[in-house]
Amino acid sequence: MELSNRRVLILGLAREGASLARFFARQRAEVTVTDAAPMDALAASARGLALPSVRLVVGADYPELVHEADAIFVSPGVPETNPVYQAAIERALPIQSMTTLFFALCPGSIVGVTGSSGKTTTTGLIGHIFRTADRHVVVGGNIGDPMLDLLPRIHANTIVVLELSSFQLHLLRRSPHVAVVTNVTPNHLDRHETMESYVFAKLNICSHQSAADHLVLNTADSYAPLFESSTPAQTHNFGFDSRGAQNGSTVRDGHLGLLKGGSWAPVLPEADIPLLGRHNVENVLAATAATSIFDVPAHSMAKAIRTFQPAPHRLQPVADRSGVRYVDDSIATSPARASVALQAISAPVVLIAGGRDKCLPWQELARLAVRRARAVVLIGEAADTIEHALLSALPHETGLLERGAIVRCVSLEAAVRTASDLARTGDVVLLSPACASYDMFHDFEERGAAFARAVERLRAA
Repeated sequence: MELSNRRVLILGLAREGASLARFFARQRAEVTVTDAAPMDALAASARGLALPSVRLVVGADYPELVHEADAIFVSPGVPETNPVYQAAIERALPIQSMTTLFFALCPGSIVGVTGSSGKTTTTGLIGHIFRTADRHVVVGGNIGDPMLDLLPRIHANTIVVLELSSFQLHLLRRSPHVAVVTNVTPNHLDRHETMESYVFAKLNICSHQSAADHLVLNTADSYAPLFESSTPAQTHNFGFDSRGAQNGSTVRDGHLGLLKGGSWAPVLPEADIPLLGRHNVENVLAATAATSIFDVPAHSMAKAIRTFQPAPHRLQPVADRSGVRYVDDSIATSPARASVALQAISAPVVLIAGGRDKCLPWQELARLAVRRARAVVLIGEAADTIEHALLSALPHETGLLERGAIVRCVSLEAAVRTASDLARTGDVVLLSPACASYDMFHDFEERGAAFARAVERLRAA
């Protein structure tokens, strides 16, 4: 790809935007990076971009910049409604992204992982299995280093494992050699607007595959048939129900095992999985199905699974205080994800939920919370919406929750104190917000860290 002296416009100065700017500067392109946020909010991302060939235009949207560009690259967080994005469409300027560029340049074999939940754990475990089996692997995408920063470490024999969000898949016109779909449930409808649009973006992970490629699907996912019908790739199934599956992974007689040509062979006892919840068993099944395509030995899979350490903020125990366990599931940014967390915990729960609503359905989580939660402590912009869903569910469900145990707090720290007061010995105080964090925090990681600090302060109080 010849980029010398080409005029490249990058829309969105965040992690990917900064990486794109550095990459194009090394290619001797003329780079303009634009972002509507003020410079003081972008200082961390702009660090290292004081280069002669890089121009920063920030503080507002400037659609006229598209007339100075030969190519535009859009960061995942920028919606199509952005004025600069719209101007590029009107000018018929080809719209690309870091993901499209990486797929064009990557010499290795790509394993792409997407899903509404579980994709970070599955991506990390796939990488860990490959490393345990002494395969040359790099892991990135929506986690870890930006994709372009991985390129110097990749050669033809490298396995590249990428977590891919719907935003990263939206513009993709190539699909990975192995595509893994953990599940599809409503998410990001504040951005995609409809479930159909969200699913359409996800389908790009497999819709450009060939018959030489592989698609790994969850047998319990209602959208699996749609994905399977969208590609000529070879299908591998994972899940607890393996009826009719020829290749993939499933659980039998308390053991996880691999399916090959309809025959099943064990990998390890289900009890050896060091992760909490049935959903994490599905994540492990997805990882074993994907790595079996590369002929990873079962003993390497078993060793990797037993030694795997998941990323933070995913049903992560934070502390035990006076017989109450505090668990950080800040990654739960949708009601479906919070429902999975509630189902994974057998003890009574004091649930802390709320944040920025993503325009997702609340009924299922509300019904489950009425059955499983001793109390619900609400924070953030979505507090009214969640409370309304809970009050609507109360007359129709029998469980622990009572109307007076739905309370509001103005901050996460206050919510932790209130939850501590409401919890009884043997309970779990669970931060599983079911919302985005952006009304109160920079991201879910900052929210999880704030939860841990608030729990630590309980001991000092």
